[in-house]
Amino acid sequence: MKSRTSLVQLHEVFSVDDISEIFLECLITNLSDSHHMRFSQHFGREHNVKSTLDFIENLLLHGGRYFQVLDNSRQEFLGSITIRPHSSFDCEAGILVFKSAAGRGVGSSVWMELPKILKNTGYRRLIAGCHRDNMAMRALMRKLGMSQLSSETLQSINELSNINMYFALDLSTDPAMQV
Repeated sequence: MKSRTSLVQLHEVFSVDDISEIFLECLITNLSDSHHMRFSQHFGREHNVKSTLDFIENLLLHGGRYFQVLDNSRQEFLGSITIRPHSSFDCEAGILVFKSAAGRGVGSSVWMELPKILKNTGYRRLIAGCHRDNMAMRALMRKLGMSQLSSETLQSINELSNINMYFALDLSTDPAMQV
């Protein structure tokens, strides 16, 4: 892919205490409206906030990483990234682009930042999932050289049932990952 200036800045979260109330509100709203979780109708806001913070805290405790995605001027939250280890050589990246940022190239910009995040981590394969009806993400993953995983591989990943397509990228052959 052609090199270009990123539209986004990533702010790594090292503790749930690093998460601003404004970002948390954006996150809860977008998770409630997304395929990822449909919890707001059944539980109150307080429960949704606690569940979200518990998820992030658990991710960080188990070697994962969490990033807030902002625009370059740092005026607007655009989404989030989770990176979760699956093994000593596999990691999974999850990207949530907020509805207000959809169609603005945020997803592509975030994916272009991933090699910088993963460089020198020792991971050899990046795994990412998406919903079957998310045509934009499927097209982006293919454009980035990711290949769709087989159903046998999916069983070994043992992921949540609401994600129904997984793709992988061999990081050891990706030029952006070379030192």
